[in-house]
Amino acid sequence: MTRIQIELVSEFKGEPVVLVAMDGDGLDVVRGSLALSKVGQLQTIVVGAITIAFSTEASSSSIDIRPSKVTLQLAPRKIDEIIEKLDAMRASPGPCHHYVGIDAPTETLVLAKDEYLT
Repeated sequence: MTRIQIELVSEFKGEPVVLVAMDGDGLDVVRGSLALSKVGQLQTIVVGAITIAFSTEASSSSIDIRPSKVTLQLAPRKIDEIIEKLDAMRASPGPCHHYVGIDAPTETLVLAKDEYLT
């Protein structure tokens, strides 16, 4: 079963963050959706009761988190950075995470593989 959780965490190692926690399959789904959104294809996936939409935004990178829908609007350069970090996480044999700077709703996005899943 593919697992992807996206949430706003008010206190993560001393700061508010957007946490994207995934298992290995979830990481592959997120990476593929980001790659397709970068070339202009609006991507939407459904995981459990949550719809996750990926789109390309010209210059800013933000994540809108609502109870049943999460929208990731990311600049192409940010998509490249996230894909690079997801690839490094995929190569890691164990749980790991990376930090990415974003514009809203916090300054930090945490990508986690096999960590922080509830």
